[in-house]
Amino acid sequence: MSKLLQLILLTIAITPSGALSPGPLTISTIAVGTRGGWRAGLEVAIGHVVVELPYVTTLTILLTTVREYLGKWYVMTPLLAVYIGFITYFSYLLVRDAIRQRRGGEVMSNTAIRGMKPVIIGVVLTGTNIFFLLWWVTVALPVIAAVAELGVAVALPVMYLAHVWLDLLWLPLVAELSRRGAKLLTARYYSYLLLTLAIILIATAAYTVVNYLEIT
Repeated sequence: MSKLLQLILLTIAITPSGALSPGPLTISTIAVGTRGGWRAGLEVAIGHVVVELPYVTTLTILLTTVREYLGKWYVMTPLLAVYIGFITYFSYLLVRDAIRQRRGGEVMSNTAIRGMKPVIIGVVLTGTNIFFLLWWVTVALPVIAAVAELGVAVALPVMYLAHVWLDLLWLPLVAELSRRGAKLLTARYYSYLLLTLAIILIATAAYTVVNYLEIT
């Protein structure tokens, strides 16, 4: 078996532990997907890739340096602050939409979350998610090491294609299923869905803060 094929299989084996995890990116995709469907999910995925690809490329070249910076409080704390602030604002929009849905008595298409750009969600919740950043230097470290060994010019494109297809499939799928499911809901139950997503996002943010405090 060639080393490139081994890299592909290793990447495919490790990728689901990150791509399919029920984190804030997935929860937010469900929220914007209720109105935007698979297109919104694809835009979130594109925003995710805009951050992830340069980050992974940097890791394969400067792994030791990046790992050192990820351990610095003055790097991680500002990232965490933006992450928490964005999730709080997005959760506020969800709650506000939920209240409006209940008051309106019918499912409305003109909602605050519909005005939120999915690409921005993908960029912010990827670039400021400390657990995403750490995932690549811990769980996915064997993949990064293999790319560095085989040569970045050849191995990086092969590895990333073996990884990113799942993001490009999963997030649009989640968003489309969310849209179809939401169409079956009355305004009352749709508002409950939005409130539930807001609560999950806030809980995720709180969990992130607690774990960050434990590791610092």
